[in-house]
Order: sequence, then C-alpha cells, then structure tokens
Amino acid sequence: MGLKIEKPSADLYGLLTMISQSYGDELETLAPYSPLAMLAGHAQVEYRFVRGLIESTVESYGFVSEGRFSATPAAPGNFTDQKTIEGWRKLP
Repeated sequence: MGLKIEKPSADLYGLLTMISQSYGDELETLAPYSPLAMLAGHAQVEYRFVRGLIESTVESYGFVSEGRFSATPAAPGNFTDQKTIEGWRKLP
C-alpha cells in the first residue's frame, strides 16, 4: 500500500497496549457470547453489551445493547431476547 510505518518508542508502545487492553475490557472481546451460559439455570437475566466505541478527549459514546434473556421452558436450550435499548449512548 505504500504506507510509511514507524516502530513506536517503548513509551508509545506501552500506551498503545494499554489503550488496546482498555478497549478489549470495555467491549469484552475475550468473553464468549453465550446467552444460555448467562442464563445458567435462571429463568431470566438482564444484559448490557457495549458493541462499539467512539471517543474524544471530552466524551465517550458506545453502541449499547440492553435487554433481557429469558429461558423457554417449553423448549429447553432455547431463549428469547427482549431488547430495551439498541443504539448509541453517552458512556460515563
């Protein structure tokens, strides 16, 4: 592509690593998405997932999904998903 690439200094590399880890924690990138595991024998469970981030030096916004997973007793292994929020929200 012809892009000029520079190796970061040790300080900048540490900062970039810290930012990347922070995003991974916020987005829960290492947590498997498993509604059935979240239910784990409960009839229902509330959830909140941050699926994307936009940040500035002043504010932070996340694409947020919130709702409730409910087990389906008549069909074991199935669940329903009742979303209450699906959109961009200002994050604390």
